[in-house]
Amino acid sequence: MSAGPAAAAPAGDPYAVPERRKPSEGTHLVDGVRAAVDAWRAQDYSGASPTTKRLLAYWFQDEHRTGGGAPFRFYFCQREAVETFIYLTEVEEVRSFRDLLDYAAQGVLVQPGETKRQRLAVKMATGSGKTMAMSLCIAWSYFHALYEPDSPMAASFLVIAPNVIVFERLKSDFADGATFRRDPLIPPEWAADFELTVLLQDDPAPVTTLGVLYLTNVQRLYEPPARSKAGRAEPGRGDGGTAGEPRCRGVVGRGVGRSDRRTRPCDGRQRRGPPRVGREAEVEPVDRAPPRRAA
Repeated sequence: MSAGPAAAAPAGDPYAVPERRKPSEGTHLVDGVRAAVDAWRAQDYSGASPTTKRLLAYWFQDEHRTGGGAPFRFYFCQREAVETFIYLTEVEEVRSFRDLLDYAAQGVLVQPGETKRQRLAVKMATGSGKTMAMSLCIAWSYFHALYEPDSPMAASFLVIAPNVIVFERLKSDFADGATFRRDPLIPPEWAADFELTVLLQDDPAPVTTLGVLYLTNVQRLYEPPARSKAGRAEPGRGDGGTAGEPRCRGVVGRGVGRSDRRTRPCDGRQRRGPPRVGREAEVEPVDRAPPRRAA
């Protein structure tokens, strides 16, 4: 997904760092995080690793051209997204919601059961290049895991589309690693070290590369309801779960390949090893019609 040629920038220049910003409405943390990232950028990314500094310089300072020879630049919103992700992960080492409280403009209620787990969301407008922002984050995580000693980052990634339509759009960018070959995401001197296999849902291919990206849609994370002898759907009866409880099949555990038909509840518990990708059934509607009697 291309951000577009720089020459086509409208008034306001969506590629340049803005001089002023409107306050974020209805949030308590965004303005504080933005201010910290702006200061970090102005200080030439102080405290960042050599891997991070090389990638940020390559993406946002080096000149790039499209396949047709037109100038290429990333949108500022894409730049700010990956800068924020890197800043909070590598520099500030945010690992839970509690770690973000210093940026809050006012008191924020924290649930007692809040997990010690990093969960960051990037909110971007339609057409602003969310897929490109994801690709930047993936490339950074991969090379950080490869080059930085004791890196906490991963070289395996799971991308879940909310529906089949979005899945098809993502497939056009990620299938066979197209976006990483087409767009200026990988510094030329690191290209030989970028070994990322992209597996679409139902792909049976084994993974022999350092990195892997799994692309699927959210419907593959749910079990169909079990059916009684009378033919009625009975949610929760098929695997001992409760009615309406989402189930993960072939998405957790070790190895890659067809599903081994085991199921586990999607309870958020940490599991070791890369995700499994298999042929999971789609969600089926509950059939509440009574069975027909034989004539």
